[in-house]
Amino acid sequence: MVGSANKTVGANVAQGASYVYRRTGSTWVLDTIFKKPNGQAYEDFGWAVGVCAGNTGGPGIAIGIPYSDAGGSDRGEVYCYKKTGSSWAFVQNMIPTDLGNADYYGFTISMDTDYVAIAATGQDNATYAYTDAGAAYVYAFGGGVWNFQQKLQGNTSRGQFGFALSLSGNKLAVGAPWAVTYSNTSSSVNVYTRTGSSWANTSSLFIYNFEVVPNAGQLQPVTGTTSISIANMTFGIALSLSGNSLLIGSSGGTDYPNGGSSYYSDRIGSVYVYKNFTGNSFTRTNILQSDFPVNGDLYGETVSISGNEYVIGSPHAIVNGLVNAGNVYFGNQ
Repeated sequence: MVGSANKTVGANVAQGASYVYRRTGSTWVLDTIFKKPNGQAYEDFGWAVGVCAGNTGGPGIAIGIPYSDAGGSDRGEVYCYKKTGSSWAFVQNMIPTDLGNADYYGFTISMDTDYVAIAATGQDNATYAYTDAGAAYVYAFGGGVWNFQQKLQGNTSRGQFGFALSLSGNKLAVGAPWAVTYSNTSSSVNVYTRTGSSWANTSSLFIYNFEVVPNAGQLQPVTGTTSISIANMTFGIALSLSGNSLLIGSSGGTDYPNGGSSYYSDRIGSVYVYKNFTGNSFTRTNILQSDFPVNGDLYGETVSISGNEYVIGSPHAIVNGLVNAGNVYFGNQ
């Protein structure tokens, strides 16, 4: 599944489209192209996409349209389809009733079996008057449709909770890469665990004085330089959860794990690896970095892990003198 949010459709600039491919042997062939019926310019259909092999009703896909004006300016919506035999059928479009203008619902999507998580990164937390705190809506598939299950909310202004999502089994990781949750604390990732139909926040990870700690109860000052801003570390800008392994991208900064002061640097980037979940806890096992770090590389801007194999994107890396050509790193954990 590939989104092409900026694609011009007819006369509509950036109306967007999404492409579905299927594998035949060792070859990937185009299966179908989705476009929003009666779509409008600058809606960005396909900004985010999700695919799952569901237990009830066959594989499904969800397509985010965060700049859709359905119901109000840039409130967003999501279109869902499922495959029956060799054909794709429209299931529903989802527009929560509590959306406001510039909520950008559909900005991020993650699917696994019969569950989907959808972010509205610009949504305010009205309870605490937090602007752009962000939210994630979780749905379960049943009765041929996606049914709302629970809404998870960010708890800091401009944190954009939900900017990254990763759903695997009964766990959901949610990134808030611009959250400021404690003094000298920037960026967070929350892990939720599902019991029955309820999702509870069971683990939280923060950047704190240039170090990551498992939860708020274990915050400790870190020696070394603490005067350099870490507001742009963007810890949690990318997430990938697979079984008991979690990768967290932090493309805004670099943490040196083998000595020296850890500090924010100009968008070099790092990826934090967590393994061995035991109940609701897990341990950081590694910090991955580029072999040839250069300011602006954005290493960790995208991450993906499946089993022990991972892929990390560094979209602004210089390659053979070509600025912003980008690199992709493959590895095993």
